[in-house]
Amino acid sequence: MNVATRMSAAIGRPVARLAPVAVQDNALTVGVVAIGAGLLVAGGLAFLINPKFGAAALGLPALPLLVMYPAHALLLFIGAMPFDAVASLLPDRTLTLTRLLGVAVIGGWVVWVLVNRVRVRLGLPGLLLGAYVGFAALSYFWADNPDGMSDQLQTLVQLFLLYVLTANLMTNVTTLERGLNVLIVATALLGALVIWQIPNGASDLDRGTFTYGDQSFDPNFLAGTLVLPAVAAAALGRTRGALGWWRLAAILPISAGILASGSRGGIVGFAAGVAVLLLARPRLGVQAVAGLVLLAMAAPLVMPASMMEHVLARFSEAGADRSSGRIDIWKVAVAMIADRPIQGTGFAGFRDAFYTYMATAGVDPVWALANFRGMRVAHNVYLSTLAELGVFGMGILMAAFAAHGLGAFRAWQLHRFYGDPQVATIALALCCTLVSFLVFAGSIDFMSRKTPWVLLGMIQGLVFATERPGQGAFRR
Repeated sequence: MNVATRMSAAIGRPVARLAPVAVQDNALTVGVVAIGAGLLVAGGLAFLINPKFGAAALGLPALPLLVMYPAHALLLFIGAMPFDAVASLLPDRTLTLTRLLGVAVIGGWVVWVLVNRVRVRLGLPGLLLGAYVGFAALSYFWADNPDGMSDQLQTLVQLFLLYVLTANLMTNVTTLERGLNVLIVATALLGALVIWQIPNGASDLDRGTFTYGDQSFDPNFLAGTLVLPAVAAAALGRTRGALGWWRLAAILPISAGILASGSRGGIVGFAAGVAVLLLARPRLGVQAVAGLVLLAMAAPLVMPASMMEHVLARFSEAGADRSSGRIDIWKVAVAMIADRPIQGTGFAGFRDAFYTYMATAGVDPVWALANFRGMRVAHNVYLSTLAELGVFGMGILMAAFAAHGLGAFRAWQLHRFYGDPQVATIALALCCTLVSFLVFAGSIDFMSRKTPWVLLGMIQGLVFATERPGQGAFRR
């Protein structure tokens, strides 16, 4: 074979091999464009039906990013979390945009874990929370209405998976601070929208809310959405740079929204978190209190006089209205606990059992006539847990709370004087926020919301980030 023949053969072989690849690349490009065009058309049509359906459809091309960058996907979820109450895609609230996003984020993280063979860690606090979820599932076998608890149990499992995801992705200080910042910014936006809607959004009882379409926040759950980020913003304080005061500025719209909601439990929970901050860092606590004083002075400028009068009246008349009926509800809860102190009624069984026990609980007769159909929630995490899961379920949950609080407190103690000041600041912020949550949980069913589970996951992530070599005996 001569030289020319050899050169032509050498040149011809790669050309012959590359040709099919080029054809495949073109076919792949055409396929991707076709799929993208189809999703764009579907998203546009869905947007005409409901803007939130359109957002869900148009977000489908971003699903691979959830697998590649799970930590950033979690930040996206945290930013959407404050708007959960107005993000329902179906009238019965069985599917919300945040739930859909949460399932996608959890699924993407699971794929990422499997592909990268990352070990999922679960410390002692997480194991105790897992035991609480497991005990709730076990109560299916003695529940009065096992079929009725299935949906609530599914939600509880999803919230626990969200906790595990948060604990394993937020295991360094930078990610923790970024997550808290995203939550504060998103919540400040919600607070500003609440204030903006006050002229048209106040209810007959002059309580502020936020309405989107035909969906609105319940004022108490609005306060539950606003309280924890407000405490975190106060405890984190200033940042570096020219706009370092932005967190303190964010407290103003958030706390204004809390005040407009008229939630007594929310205001007390916020005050509890700030009180812990005053004890731990008096200077920063004084700055937060000074901001609240300025807010109280400016409140009449942005809120109708009737709303301010109603907020003040709610505190002065707390005994007259029996804490909006909560005292009577708690009497029914005490009757449930006295009847079945060991096993309880089964997880999520409070609603179904309420009417059965109301007749013998010694409640106010006028209130009983207005609520004779029962089906009320407990408005108290501790009483509802005792009534539904008995002393063992309550003991597991309280142990989980104590383990998380102790972990955050130890991290703060370890770093406040001679360690990393950034770690100490974040640990203190999580401690203050946890205290606020524990106080507010005495007047609202807080464990059904996403924010407390993300908060607890951040605390577990902080423990992972600050544990010394040789520690972690309880890791799995």
